[in-house]
Amino acid sequence: MGMRAVGALAILLFVASVPPAVPDAITLRPSGEGALVSPLSAPSPSGTLGVAPGYDDASEFFMGDVAVGVFLVESAGFAYDWSDAEANQTLNGIYAGMDWWVGQDARARLSFEYELHVRTPTAWEPIQNSLDDDWQWIDEIMAGLGYTEPDAWSKTHHFNIDLRSRLGTDWALSLFVADSEGTVNQGLFTNGQYAHAYYGGPWITMSRYSSWAYNSADYFRAVPAHEIGHIFYATDEYDTGPVEYAGYLNCPDSNGATGIMNRNTLSISTSTRCQIGWVDSDADGIFDILDVPPETAILSIAPDPTNETKIRVTGSATVVPLTNRNPYGPRNDVTISEITEAEFRVNSGSWANATPSDGAFDEPEESFAFVVPAILASTVDPLPAYRRGGIFNLTVQSSPEAAPRTVKTRAGNTEGNVDETPTQDEIPPAGEEPSSVELWYAREGSVFAWIGTDASPPWAWSFDPAAAGGDGLYRFYSVAVDAVGTREPAPVSEDASTTVDTRPPSLTLVGPADADWIASRTVDVTWVATDDGSGAANGSVSLDDGPVEDVGTATSHRLSDLTEGWHRVQIVSRDRAGNDVNASVTFGVDVTGPVLVLVSPDLTREITENRIALAWNVSDALSDVEQVELRLDVGSPIRTTGTAYVFDGVGDGDHTVILIAVDRAGNERTLTVSFTIHADWITGGGAYGWLPMVSLIAALAAGGLAVALWRRKRRPV
Repeated sequence: MGMRAVGALAILLFVASVPPAVPDAITLRPSGEGALVSPLSAPSPSGTLGVAPGYDDASEFFMGDVAVGVFLVESAGFAYDWSDAEANQTLNGIYAGMDWWVGQDARARLSFEYELHVRTPTAWEPIQNSLDDDWQWIDEIMAGLGYTEPDAWSKTHHFNIDLRSRLGTDWALSLFVADSEGTVNQGLFTNGQYAHAYYGGPWITMSRYSSWAYNSADYFRAVPAHEIGHIFYATDEYDTGPVEYAGYLNCPDSNGATGIMNRNTLSISTSTRCQIGWVDSDADGIFDILDVPPETAILSIAPDPTNETKIRVTGSATVVPLTNRNPYGPRNDVTISEITEAEFRVNSGSWANATPSDGAFDEPEESFAFVVPAILASTVDPLPAYRRGGIFNLTVQSSPEAAPRTVKTRAGNTEGNVDETPTQDEIPPAGEEPSSVELWYAREGSVFAWIGTDASPPWAWSFDPAAAGGDGLYRFYSVAVDAVGTREPAPVSEDASTTVDTRPPSLTLVGPADADWIASRTVDVTWVATDDGSGAANGSVSLDDGPVEDVGTATSHRLSDLTEGWHRVQIVSRDRAGNDVNASVTFGVDVTGPVLVLVSPDLTREITENRIALAWNVSDALSDVEQVELRLDVGSPIRTTGTAYVFDGVGDGDHTVILIAVDRAGNERTLTVSFTIHADWITGGGAYGWLPMVSLIAALAAGGLAVALWRRKRRPV
């Protein structure tokens, strides 16, 4: 946000002026706010007016750059004095209100520049007077700034136009703020108002703060935002009176519509958008007021006084304003669009840039000129932008004109619109056949050197870049010479150019890795291609020596629906000169997991020892088996490349072993083996089942019986 601080003014004397009739407020309402028609609101005098905003046009539609002169008015008395905090609060509120407008629609290209007049002195105490009398102390302030017009409106308008010129904006207005207190008469002027503004300017006047205002909680932002709407012809929408028409497009308001022009709420009604000019009827991103093609005219066609071998054509281009239908204001047809380019072409040739007469295309109205070959003119025929080297031919065209040529001109503006009906005129026949033609060349940034002279048409030469320095940019121009030695002046720039590039690009494959196996039918091939000469232009991809697919400047390509097995991809990178380089990668696609079959143990039988010996067969038809992973119950995984493994020390009970076979592509096959170990002979386990226990019991029984019999034999009879 641009800002200029002008500082406090020192006005010591009250300067009175004879007031004109005070205008009536169009929308003077109990709301405490109103919009007025300025005494200056009248059609501009007839005469020649430009298309850019003139002296009378200070705020015709709400687009572009707006200059705001801010006056924080300080009375000579002591009833109200601006504190620094009040000044900063007020200025920040004004900036915020304008920034809110900036953010509403980028198509308006709104921006604001400020010139600050802080504590501008006056003999009046503005807030202790009627807002209808603001013109008296404004007249005093403007007279103190050196303006001598007969009334406050004319003085302030003159100030605004000067402000617009100083800050380089499209529009300008003044905003006067009277110091006040919300606790004293609710911050109102003595006539019960807190703000008003004039349609089309020249000023806004407002109380520093009023609790009476709609949306007073956001007063410092919302009130300046509301009032500048009036400056650009938006009418109030909080009343129930008759429909009011205003604005460049003469649009009706919509009383009661929610928005900034109703109760100071920060939104914009459709009707307000129309009144300030924000209508894009064809939805092309350009508001209608600026969406008008420019026009061009050819002014003269004559020999160039500085070069008799050329014909100089002059023309003009102007942006076209939309008709102003505003019932208020100066009602001039104006635009802030500017000419950005002017072009010409001869017959059906290519469009070329014309030269602005003042050095730049940056105004609503521009004059331009261009030259075309006439007498004793030659030019090198176009060359390809890039070539791969080798000897090539250059030809030159030079012949007298036998028939008139048609020249057309067109212009473009800041909105991107181009003249829809290019102006055209005829260049009369001129010229003579040269007796010889010279050819000149330069490599890279070197000076031009003579190649040779051809004494008879057709004008042609062979050129060997290898003998002239090798790769690089070569520029060429021709000079025609007549029978008496008159030479065509060398052109300002070359007639034709070409870049010689004999080196192929650099190509590096990134992925996949060569001989890699991939567990997907979709594979992304990526590479890096660079070229230090003409630059990498395009690439192509082919799969398994099949059709070649152009991929442009992309550095990756997705292959889909691939079959299983080996594939070969070839990448070709080509530079702009046609040099190419290729690289290939071979990879395998394997989306099928390995075959995994358990060989032993026999899971239909109970395992009677505290170990489990596993054996399996595993195979993979494509990428081969990478490893087998085993996990007993919740134990740690064990990886092996073999086909057998023994778990020792396995306790009695139910167990599970999970085998996972993984191939080189990463595919997996899982086999779950569940078994029970019963090896404890006490419980009937082990290799002999209950036999040990039965034998033990029998032995114990036999032993017991033997002892009993022995004791019985020893008993006396």
